[in-house]
Amino acid sequence: MKHLLFLSALLALPAALAAQDLEVEFSEVEHDMGTLVWHNPAAAQFMVTNTGREPVTIIDVEPDCGCTMVDWTQTAIDPGKVGTVTVRYDAEMLGHFSKSVAVYTNRSDRPHYVSVSGNVVNRDIPQQAVAPTRSLPCRIGDVELSTDDVEFDDVERGQRPVREIEIVNKGTETVRPNLMHLPRYVAATCAPEEILPGYEGKMLLTLNSELVPSMGLTQQSIYLSTQPGQRISPDNEINLSITLLPDLSGSDPNSAYIPALNLTPENLQLGRMGSKSKLKANVEMYNGGTTPLTISALQVYNPGISVTAPATVKPGAKAKIKVVVSNEVFRYKGRPRILLITNDPRQPKRVINIDVQR
Repeated sequence: MKHLLFLSALLALPAALAAQDLEVEFSEVEHDMGTLVWHNPAAAQFMVTNTGREPVTIIDVEPDCGCTMVDWTQTAIDPGKVGTVTVRYDAEMLGHFSKSVAVYTNRSDRPHYVSVSGNVVNRDIPQQAVAPTRSLPCRIGDVELSTDDVEFDDVERGQRPVREIEIVNKGTETVRPNLMHLPRYVAATCAPEEILPGYEGKMLLTLNSELVPSMGLTQQSIYLSTQPGQRISPDNEINLSITLLPDLSGSDPNSAYIPALNLTPENLQLGRMGSKSKLKANVEMYNGGTTPLTISALQVYNPGISVTAPATVKPGAKAKIKVVVSNEVFRYKGRPRILLITNDPRQPKRVINIDVQR
């Protein structure tokens, strides 16, 4: 009987060790980059969720080849929070590729593995033609874009998220897409560098959150050029917004001594603007916690919106956020929203969505 118990314990040991290794969960472990153009690097981002009960730190990320470069979240990932591992392939070798990356954390002696794969072709090889029915919602000159409003939402300091803009050349001349007035905390690459008439490509924007100047909302206009020497104008403008979350790692969301923000409503229905120049409404704030609620950032995603609110709300007290929406709201890109950053550790970022029609 003792031998049977000992054997059972030995059989259970690998399962126990495997369970200890489940402190993180990856959004995917294999990423297909598709067809890349020679000398045009591409990037893939793997989201890393801490599914355990203790903070997890990514202590090292090791690619298996010098052709692959990596970035990762440098700060500790708290339970339930998400970090990132970004893998960039330099596309300097023609043909198929498959590259593995080992991700080491402080919670396991064994690495987690992710991989990227794809096919690198010479730019002289014909690109993939666009189906005649292929259409994208935004247009700048002779190209159509999947979006003209690039949002990096819910970014934590240390992360390097990637956003993608699909591009279709609907003109009669080859275009060379390039983004102008990029801030120093955003890098962009286009693959392929040149897009033939009737063909498509994509542009990848990578955010370095360590260089974002301030917490909360940062907005800037960037501009798409398709030919050398093209100037900036409202016609080729793309809206760029970053929402950098505060560092509340020292706060305990389960403490009895925290503020608790309640908003009514969080979706503000203003109806139709019509012939009016502005619409007004109030959003009620209630602090259901036991300590004062402090608003550290109150910002708008659209310049056609103005807001005012008190800087603090006492425990058990109510206050109003006064909202004014002018008809200028329709001139700007981006969803009409209001951003609040507070010291409520359970939900430090809150967004009030505004629905208004012409």
